[in-house]
Amino acid sequence: MGIESEIKNVSRHISMNGYEFDIFSERWVLDRNRTITLGFLTSLPTEVAFSIRMTLCFFAETSSSHHTVNLQIAIENYFRVTGEISVSESGLLNYKSHYADKSYRVGVLRVFLKQSHFLKTGLLDNDCLELLEKWRLRGNDKGDAVKSLCPETGPYSDLEYESILHRLNTKYAEGSISEFEYVLVSLFAFSGRRPIQLASLKIKDFYVSHVLLGYPIYVLNIPKSKVRKGKFRSSSTEFGVESELAQIISLHIDRAVREAEMILGRELTESEAEELPFFYNNLEPLKGLEPEEAILLLSSSDICHLTSAEITRALKDTVSKLEIYSERTGRLLVTTAYRFRYTLGTRAARDGCGLIQIATLLDHSDTQNTKCYFANIPEHAKTISHFMNNALLKYATAFEGRLTERPTHSKEKAILTDNGKEEIGSCGTSAFCYDFAPVACYTCKKFKPWADAPHHLVLDWLMKERARILNKTNDAAIAAINDRTIVAVMQVIKLSEEFKEECSES
Repeated sequence: MGIESEIKNVSRHISMNGYEFDIFSERWVLDRNRTITLGFLTSLPTEVAFSIRMTLCFFAETSSSHHTVNLQIAIENYFRVTGEISVSESGLLNYKSHYADKSYRVGVLRVFLKQSHFLKTGLLDNDCLELLEKWRLRGNDKGDAVKSLCPETGPYSDLEYESILHRLNTKYAEGSISEFEYVLVSLFAFSGRRPIQLASLKIKDFYVSHVLLGYPIYVLNIPKSKVRKGKFRSSSTEFGVESELAQIISLHIDRAVREAEMILGRELTESEAEELPFFYNNLEPLKGLEPEEAILLLSSSDICHLTSAEITRALKDTVSKLEIYSERTGRLLVTTAYRFRYTLGTRAARDGCGLIQIATLLDHSDTQNTKCYFANIPEHAKTISHFMNNALLKYATAFEGRLTERPTHSKEKAILTDNGKEEIGSCGTSAFCYDFAPVACYTCKKFKPWADAPHHLVLDWLMKERARILNKTNDAAIAAINDRTIVAVMQVIKLSEEFKEECSES
């Protein structure tokens, strides 16, 4: 009673990311992304519950919120799985047996219990400690989704990835998606960063640098995550941005600042604007603050930033608007932030990058998580010809035009085969086009291929060109540059066959 009442006088603590919590509360907010709940402690003896609170408090103050949440889940699972009300040798053995095929879960519990012992909380006796020290636990299997090329959790196929970028550009040009949505998906696709990293961005992180390459380039200084003992925005990595994306980022920033000024009812100073979150949601905490007060709050807190969950939800919502079907499943594409990360690593490995290069590209602190990207390089180098008889070919997001009959009279411009001798369709727009016909036509929404046209000639030329490039360069990535067009031509051929069958039946 004495020691507990003394500690209650100083029960307020600060998490590593600056959020205050009460050690005796059932709910601790650690940062904008993560909260832990301790309701399970009510069924445990007071001294056991107190020891757990003390240990979790240590981790909350000194470790990342992600790590702290994992530890809380581990100790809660121990009591749930074993039915024990204290930590005992029999309970530990039972827990280890329960997670025999997931020994990394036992490893997390061991981290918690050993730290509790070092803090002298009384939760773990010497016999239990000795038992824990004897265990040799296998770490978590790394990169299973990548190595298995899972169509729902692993890296995107080339066709899926290119379809995302193509539809993203098309939808933005049509005005169907906003600058926010365009920039969000683009940053995931080109940087491979985690949601928490993009959620931590501020407007000041986008600038022009003369240092990296010796001439001016656009740069996004992306905060790191999973840095040991690292606090909010404690370290970052500069990431080059191509000019086309940089222009849309500038538009996004201009809009974000204007909307912030409308919400706050006043003009922002340049310093305030720079401290604004790159992706924000709630600016209510800034209302009524003077510029200096607002800058202090924005620079020291993540309170106005979108959470990782909100960033991920926005990503999924935007990709769903693109309406992309997977040629591997025949269903709408399943999207996660990590699929973009896996795709970037996989493509880098296929393009000849080494372990250290990929670790640097993906912001890893070591190479232990990058080996998985080399497991399936041959799988990505396979010829695309297997698509010809693939039952799921019709679902691939490649051909987006409209198959038509050959018109008797038409004012539309006719599209010719590569040798310029055969007409294969017409262009649905009178606007001047700089793209290479007929290759670019098959993936264009304006293209109207004719059902009786010799599309097989285009396919034959594309396949021969693919083989020629592969033979000359021995580079599967370069040879695959027109694979999406090849699939689109295959789709047109299939549609033409179905059209002819329908006509013959009628």
